[in-house]
Amino acid sequence: MNLNVISKQQKEEIIKFYLVPNSLRCTANKFNLNRYTLKKFLVRWGVELHSKEINAKIKSIKQIEFQHNKKSQGYQSIKIDVEEISKLIIDYFGSLENIQTYWKTHSRKEIDSFSKNNFNISYYIFSKIVLNVFNLNDRTKEESMKISKKHALKTNLKQYGCKAPYLYGSKEFKELMMEKYGVDNYFKTSKCKKIVHDRCFGVPLKEETKHKLSESIKSKKSQEKLKRTNLEKYGVEYTFQYTNNKEKSKKTYIKKYGMAHAPKKKYYVNGVYLDSLPEVAFYLWALNNGDNIERCSLEYKYEANGEEYNYHPDFVYNNEIVEIKGPQFVREDGTWFNPYLEADLGQTEAKHQCAIKNKIRIIYKEEYKKYLDWYYNHGYKKDEFKVK
Repeated sequence: MNLNVISKQQKEEIIKFYLVPNSLRCTANKFNLNRYTLKKFLVRWGVELHSKEINAKIKSIKQIEFQHNKKSQGYQSIKIDVEEISKLIIDYFGSLENIQTYWKTHSRKEIDSFSKNNFNISYYIFSKIVLNVFNLNDRTKEESMKISKKHALKTNLKQYGCKAPYLYGSKEFKELMMEKYGVDNYFKTSKCKKIVHDRCFGVPLKEETKHKLSESIKSKKSQEKLKRTNLEKYGVEYTFQYTNNKEKSKKTYIKKYGMAHAPKKKYYVNGVYLDSLPEVAFYLWALNNGDNIERCSLEYKYEANGEEYNYHPDFVYNNEIVEIKGPQFVREDGTWFNPYLEADLGQTEAKHQCAIKNKIRIIYKEEYKKYLDWYYNHGYKKDEFKVK
């Protein structure tokens, strides 16, 4: 039907059918029209389009009708010769008792594969014949659980080398890891290390992943579950309210970063997070010169006051480890200290000695000033790459 030459009678029929109400798609199908063109003409004819609520109601009614038809027709709606397939199944198993036993001892995946290979039908059709044609009993909840446990055992043995994931780290597990990856733990593989490095040193998550995570965490269900768990474990709704956790976090941050809190990600350049403007200037200067530069993923251990700490330098620049240090961290005598710590009892200076011992190139203000000058001379602004 051409809408440009539509008759008055046809127009009235279309409008009447649409306002019943029926959806645009359903109306278009009935009168053999393009639904997007139909929508334009309905607007032109002055017909008010259905609201979201009405469309939702139409959709709900259609779904109920579809489910009802599907349930009432059952296996009869299947376009195959049910009687012939039923005979083939009985011939294969020999008796209904054997079919019943098979049905109650095999998983959906196994049955689907078996029925496709032997009778060229899906699990859905096989189940309809077993339950509706042969009138056999379905699996009970306990029987289903038994099947699940059996297959979980197979999966665990295949993937982890042990009967259950809680045996992670056992002898069997380590042997399997050595066989598959050449190391006793997957986290020691180069692939896994790269993933951890990317997440920790500047490669951000995809926006789509961020959105999914954000929506999941923000949901009411997640929030309520989190509160209940925290109240049961700690007696507070949020873990940061628990005194012991506060102290534990503070000690961890001091040990790892040399301050009572985690360092903020202040700048973001080309997919990399940086901590200071001198680092930004040096990083861009190196890229502009075509040099090899990346965030350093190496970790150095050092001791101070009887405890062990971790030290992460800033960059790997042309195969050289580089640390950029601002004047606020350097005393007049050249030793290091942390002005943001309540009491720096030699920990920062121990880090300094660790850098010297491992021949790490330290760039102080006198040297990085030229990179800052280059940065401003090339038209970059102070807060251009700052994380807001």
